[in-house]
Amino acid sequence: MGEDKLTRDDLVLLMESYRNMITMHQTILDQTNKTIDKLNIIASKLDSLFSKQGNICNTMNNIDEKINTTIIETKTNNDKIDNISINITKNLNDHEKKSIEEHSKLTNKIYIGWIGMVTIILSLIGLGITLTNIIQTNFPTVIP
Repeated sequence: MGEDKLTRDDLVLLMESYRNMITMHQTILDQTNKTIDKLNIIASKLDSLFSKQGNICNTMNNIDEKINTTIIETKTNNDKIDNISINITKNLNDHEKKSIEEHSKLTNKIYIGWIGMVTIILSLIGLGITLTNIIQTNFPTVIP
């Protein structure tokens, strides 16, 4: 039992150990508080991120609805275009028959048009030659 007595040095050592333990716990508490603060900042940023993701999801849903509406409108317009195309094809076939019947009339008109255009072009060439001759006779030094 005599060995159970604590000396003054033992008590000082024990008190110093308690003080070190309190300091260590205080440091751990400070580090925990800093970690909690950082976790709060992360949670705040995550909340903002989730809010932005929610906005993106809403925007994507709106875009999806617009795309679906556009697809329906496109199908409707496609059907209209198909009907119009069928009508145009029918009309073209009718006009083709008529144009075959009137081919000779149009051919004659085209020949007359070509003859008229050639006549005009030849007249312009003649006029150009005449003007060149007049300019050369009146102004021989201007045009060699």
